[in-house]
Amino acid sequence: MTGICTALALEAGSTPLTVVTVRTLAAIALLAGWLLYSRIPLRLGKRDLAIALLIGIPLCINNYMLNAAIGEIPVPLVVLIFYTWPALTTAASWLLGKERFRWRAAAGLALAFAGVALTLNVPLSAAQALGAWLALGAAVLWSSDTGPTSRLWEIANQTPRLQAICVDTSFDNSLQKIADLSYHLTPQSLAVELRKLERNDVPILLHHLKPPCIEKIREDVRALRNPALDYLEQGRTYNF
Repeated sequence: MTGICTALALEAGSTPLTVVTVRTLAAIALLAGWLLYSRIPLRLGKRDLAIALLIGIPLCINNYMLNAAIGEIPVPLVVLIFYTWPALTTAASWLLGKERFRWRAAAGLALAFAGVALTLNVPLSAAQALGAWLALGAAVLWSSDTGPTSRLWEIANQTPRLQAICVDTSFDNSLQKIADLSYHLTPQSLAVELRKLERNDVPILLHHLKPPCIEKIREDVRALRNPALDYLEQGRTYNF
């Protein structure tokens, strides 16, 4: 329920910081009200205050990151990732010798994790799972209908084993206004975007060329004189 409410708040225009602040203030108000009702003193000693801060600050950071994640990826996937924490702590206790490893416990964790994924209907297909494993060794960056962006190129610059960048170039330069309105690129706006790419070791494959514009797009691309540029073509095999 918390995740769903958070997702709705973020979709309505709120920010993770606002969500965390409102939830924290509401929790403080409820706790303070209960303590006052129970006549429990609110003042903490120095030692208790230090312990409370050591516990509270990491929890606040965790809460913020969880809400920020909900704003970026599907809510079920966030919840599933969040529930990996029991598995991580159990694995750590095995490695540190705090508890003895048992296959039954390991199987139980795996089944519980799968159960949460099925219950939440996490959108992780077999192809996506394979892609996640393959991404550990290499990656291909795909962009379409984004228009000018900065985040895409930040990711491209930070990905260590990036094998290719696929980016749409849908219109020729004479249709720049239409491209801007529809969040597509032209060869000239692509050239501007590529200035944000801080590497020259990755082929750049152009796709989503509008059929009436193909010849003119190719002409405009040739004028860029960029040897890294190539095209995604139907029926062609690409090896990365």
